Amino acid sequence: KREPANARVILKLQSLNEELQNPEVLDQKLLSYTRNILLISSMQIVKEKTAKTILSFPQPEKLQSEQTQVFSPTPQDESPKQSKFNKKLSFLKIALGPEEIKGDIGLHGSFEFFTVNDPYRGTDPRFNPTFNNIFKIEGDLKGQEMYRWKGELLTLALPWWFAIGDKNYPLACINPTGTLIKEERDTIRNFGDQRVLNYGLTCRFLPEHAKNIRLEASASTSAYTAGYMIQGDESLITQEWKDYYLAQKGAPPKGNLMKNGADFDDSISLEAKCQIKGDINQPGDLMFECGGFYTKRKLQFDHDNNIQISPYRDQVDSATQSGLYLTLQMGLSDRESRHKKETEGWATSLVGTFQIENDELPSELMTLFNPQEAKKMDERQATLSLYLKFDF
Repeated sequence: KREPANARVILKLQSLNEELQNPEVLDQKLLSYTRNILLISSMQIVKEKTAKTILSFPQPEKLQSEQTQVFSPTPQDESPKQSKFNKKLSFLKIALGPEEIKGDIGLHGSFEFFTVNDPYRGTDPRFNPTFNNIFKIEGDLKGQEMYRWKGELLTLALPWWFAIGDKNYPLACINPTGTLIKEERDTIRNFGDQRVLNYGLTCRFLPEHAKNIRLEASASTSAYTAGYMIQGDESLITQEWKDYYLAQKGAPPKGNLMKNGADFDDSISLEAKCQIKGDINQPGDLMFECGGFYTKRKLQFDHDNNIQISPYRDQVDSATQSGLYLTLQMGLSDRESRHKKETEGWATSLVGTFQIENDELPSELMTLFNPQEAKKMDERQATLSLYLKFDF
């Protein structure tokens, strides 16, 4: 005797089969109904008491075991190694190559420690705050002198506040970001810039139908910012400045006063960039990135330093920084993809970068001592770099 539940399932399937015999009535509604009937039938059918095992079909236990083996990870020594290009965490990134700046050839290099590669694509960062990098520094050498360097300490990517789209592929998200310290020194333009406790918001757009394109815009400010001269040529100080100093202090200046700096009353930084082919997954892949940045810094002289007595203070108010850049990166080799038994390896890429930057801070600081000399200073700097990047 057949099980009643199975009999009802058979009747439903027979009725469905009759409806499917006429191809003219096939439509989306019927197909949806068919899917629902099959799904419900699979849950309602039971094993017959008089049924015998048919050896020509896999046993349920054996089938489940085989399925588990198919979908479970293979042992580590037999599985193909993951590409080093698209891994999530990089323990160390090193870049090294020639650079041209103002007609001189130098050497560009950078180090990045513990970098998370794009924490907002393919994961749900709402509950997983992470860092972009622990420490990053890049510099330029000419001869044996480092004439320019930039550094960042502890850059964080916090959970987003607002998102549109699926959690694994958000179309857009807005999240807070922060960097503990940013510092820059440039001996060619003779200035330094320090920013402490940087914080802001970043908005990322990740088009659903163009996953190789990423758009990003960010705004940030800092709890403390300051700019200063690295070196000073005292012969450039005007006699008017010296007389003014003597009248204010009652004694001539001592030491190189041009090295004194100025704090920024407030600053706001804006940045936007676009990436095309955001990941390099194998040798030969290309990634293009372009972007721009703008920073406005308002100078203040509340602290007791020698600059605050300058007779030219009314000529100095704010200093802006702006620039554009283009970057093209190509994957060259993936050591781990060629040596499957290796547990360690790295990816190598070739990177070309062109950047134009304009910074008013050096001329604004010089204005405090010699306004005419400040007008002669070149605020623009163009840099062309070509270097190898090793990702461990």
